Amino acid sequence: MMQTAVRTREDPVAAARDMSNRRRPLLVDPVELGKKVRGARHGAGYDKAEDCAADLAAVGVEMQGYTLRAIERGDQLPSLEQIAALVIVLNPPAGIHYFMTPAMPPELAQRFGHANCGG
Repeated sequence: MMQTAVRTREDPVAAARDMSNRRRPLLVDPVELGKKVRGARHGAGYDKAEDCAADLAAVGVEMQGYTLRAIERGDQLPSLEQIAALVIVLNPPAGIHYFMTPAMPPELAQRFGHANCGG
């Protein structure tokens, strides 16, 4: 008797759910990044996240105070545009490196610090 292969379709919703449940290592630790953002905000004289968010909007990046607080708690990673705006508004020492290198594993932070960003 000849067996025929039965082809079943994978449920795309179940497959997506399985993929979303897998944890991948993060390049940047959101909690450490959030601590640096909060420190830079306070260092720049912003007691309220809403005041800082208003100045971020002035450079073209809309962000609510609750979003900034979520970033500071490590609940949310900022977008590249948000990081750039935070560097412009908060003017931390060492620019973007102030935020990024402490939030990265040491071996990657060293490579990031030595990266040639010139054209």
